[in-house]
Amino acid sequence: MVSLRRPSSRPFDFGLSVYARIRQLPRAILVVLVGLLTLAWQPTAALAQDKKSVAVLAIEGAPPKLQKAIENALKKDYTIVPEAKWNAAAKKLNVTGHGTEEVALIANELKVDVVITGKVKTDKDSGAWKLNIAARHGATGKPVGKLSYDLKSEKVDPATITTVEGEIGPAVVQAIAGPPEDKPAVAQVEPPPSTPATTLGKEEDPIAKLARAEAEKRRREQELSRPIYYPYIDAGAGAIIGGRSFSYTEDADPASPLKCYDLDKRVPDPKDPGGRGYVSRYLPYKRGTTPACPGFATSVAAGVRVDVTAYPLAFLRVGPVKGLGLGVTFDYMFWPDSKYGSGASQVLLSTREWRLEGGLRYHYNILNKRNMPSVLFNAQYGAHFFAVAKEQKQFDYLDENFNPKKADGINDHGLPDILYQYFTIGLGARVPYFVSEKLYFAGLVNFNFHVPLSYGEITSRFDSANTDTASGPVPAIYGNGGFGPASGWGLRASLTAVEAMLWKGLTVRLTGYYEMFQYAFDLGKNLSSQDPGDVATGRDARHLAAGASDNFFGGIVQVGYQY
Repeated sequence: MVSLRRPSSRPFDFGLSVYARIRQLPRAILVVLVGLLTLAWQPTAALAQDKKSVAVLAIEGAPPKLQKAIENALKKDYTIVPEAKWNAAAKKLNVTGHGTEEVALIANELKVDVVITGKVKTDKDSGAWKLNIAARHGATGKPVGKLSYDLKSEKVDPATITTVEGEIGPAVVQAIAGPPEDKPAVAQVEPPPSTPATTLGKEEDPIAKLARAEAEKRRREQELSRPIYYPYIDAGAGAIIGGRSFSYTEDADPASPLKCYDLDKRVPDPKDPGGRGYVSRYLPYKRGTTPACPGFATSVAAGVRVDVTAYPLAFLRVGPVKGLGLGVTFDYMFWPDSKYGSGASQVLLSTREWRLEGGLRYHYNILNKRNMPSVLFNAQYGAHFFAVAKEQKQFDYLDENFNPKKADGINDHGLPDILYQYFTIGLGARVPYFVSEKLYFAGLVNFNFHVPLSYGEITSRFDSANTDTASGPVPAIYGNGGFGPASGWGLRASLTAVEAMLWKGLTVRLTGYYEMFQYAFDLGKNLSSQDPGDVATGRDARHLAAGASDNFFGGIVQVGYQY
């Protein structure tokens, strides 16, 4: 017989009765229960506090999913330090690489136990692609747990990522234990000495050891705060193989009046036969019987260069002004004698050239990383001298009474001395090719625009101001002199194909350059349409030409040191 039971009309009676019974338990039992729960909770909290911290940095050459996979494999057992936090500390400490000392510096700053780094690279011997991953001991930055995988190409395949996920854990455990050489050695048991033990030496003094460790840390921080691409001094010397070509503006058509002219003599003004005025008469330069301008044929010579730049603000940890410096460059060329004329009448003329530049020089590294390009800038004063020796020559002229006379003068062969003084402003870039902890290879390109301030003797009219008088011819007009005032511009382009830092700050540079000055003479503007004819005094000069082009080119091998 089945018995049906009607549900209680008071559903809470059971709960209230249990609660009432618990209320009746002794207070001591409740205290014991609470204590047991507290003890059960403490191991869990302590375990959470003892979790080691791991920073997983971007694996160079690998996809971001590999970095993410490593983080996912470790986050259950370790506290993952965000890469953004690591990068912020690196920027604060001005650290750019992943070298042992650099990793240790940041890891100690952030209290990180293990740092994961890696790179996809080609094997030096076989040329095959490999993925290398290192679990680094945070306190020392040394790689302890090392993993290496062969790849079919530069891309990391999913199977390799899966393998890394399974093997990264034991590598981290090794890194936490630290490098073998840092583990304390097991002391050997020796019999007690027969005499009382002496006090500890300096090497064993823990206070002295701590002081040495702090000094070493400060030294590493100082080195990292001023990377080698921000030196205090960049000095070098080198050899030059340089060339030059100089020509005046002229028309290739023999019938064209656009040529060069040399002062012949001053004669009475034919337009004023009754007066006492004089005009200057010119004869065209000729090569053989053909009118043509003089010049300096393309030639090459050897020379030397000395270059020094100081960056007094390089000690600054941050700031765009740390690359601002002052520098000077001096070139001297050893030209052989220039040949003038031919055959038995040929003469040898000594030739000299030097160049000096100095002023502000600036470089700024983009993103403050050694493997990133740098912007270059300079604003300097320059002086460039070039001269070919002159010869003594006797000239015929008419004095104020129209009597023939002779005067001792100078024959400069149409090539007066040149001294370009200019202000130059330049922009450029340094682009690294290959960068490691010990080696650095880069290329440089620079463009400078010159604003000439003066040109030297070539833009004088005569040797002395008294030769401008119209009272009559004077012997001084046959002395030194040029083509009169000029206006123009200049530029220089240079390419350093190799800048190699081979050992510490020892630097070798291989540079090619091209430089030019272009200018026009004010007194020769009309030569394009007519011969000069007779020129009134005050508008004349020792020579006449429309303009000139001066070109310099060559290569430099320079060895220096950056400190």
